[in-house]
Amino acid sequence: MSEVVELTVETIGARGDGIARDGDSLIYIPFTVPGDRVRARIEDARGGARAATAVETIAPGPGRAAPPCRHFGI
Repeated sequence: MSEVVELTVETIGARGDGIARDGDSLIYIPFTVPGDRVRARIEDARGGARAATAVETIAPGPGRAAPPCRHFGI
């Protein structure tokens, strides 16, 4: 079973994923923005970091906006 942790997204990576830190580990979380506080399920290794899926947004970051297309993220 995957671990679920609370993380704060700090920046955006080259592929557009939010990047958070869990201790010394980098965690890539798609569909997040800097400042987002999320519960994320840690999944696969990705380079020297880990990939995760946001399962809940605890608090949105200041840059969060509604997507212009209803199909975004599908």
